[in-house]
Amino acid sequence: MKNTFSRSVTAVLLALIIAIVPLSAAFAADGGAVLSALTPSDAATGTDAPSVPDEPDNSDVVGTISLAFRLSHISFGHVWVYIHNTSDEPFEVGLYTVQPGEGVSLGNFNLTRSDGRGLYYNIESHCGNKYGIDGTIAVTDKLTYGRLQAVSKVLKNGNRFDPVYNCTGFALTVWTAGSAKLIPFIPIPCVAMLGIVMWGGKLNSLEMSDVPAEQVYKQIGNGSDAYLKPVSEGSLDSKI
Repeated sequence: MKNTFSRSVTAVLLALIIAIVPLSAAFAADGGAVLSALTPSDAATGTDAPSVPDEPDNSDVVGTISLAFRLSHISFGHVWVYIHNTSDEPFEVGLYTVQPGEGVSLGNFNLTRSDGRGLYYNIESHCGNKYGIDGTIAVTDKLTYGRLQAVSKVLKNGNRFDPVYNCTGFALTVWTAGSAKLIPFIPIPCVAMLGIVMWGGKLNSLEMSDVPAEQVYKQIGNGSDAYLKPVSEGSLDSKI
């Protein structure tokens, strides 16, 4: 009895395998045709298929990332990052949305801005266009979608300022997440400048979007609780 039952089960399983294999092969050869044959058509359901943009692959180039240095009028220099969107779709940089053809600057400040120490979005873009950034040395690299996600992760958890994670330590951390051009992590502005030059950095080559004051923000908090707060006028009243 047991042998008869086992033979019956084996026969059923064999029949299923024989039926599934051709279907699997057909799907592999033309998955779209098979899938469309197995699912209701738009005409049958009376609805239009929604248009959903394709998610970029991690290797897709969606923009550029620049690491910049300028000898500051109030310190030994300032280092920051600028990201430009060269794609056809908006993308998120940390907590900020960058439209196609636009960019965002990212800088870490101590007490040189009225809204306090920490991460700022677009201080350099706004003040650089307002007061000038002559003498800036910058290196630029392509930015892939995968590296953009890594940059955003750093930003969402990178709102702090200390002797190591100063403007330079912050900028080098973001640059390392966004670029394959390795620059040693030495959080001293002039040393970072040497790394920029080593990778072919050019003088006065950086152009940043001229953003209005309303698009300059200070990040408050970190992680899931983080948000952007518009800066006060006092944070915009001086050069970089």
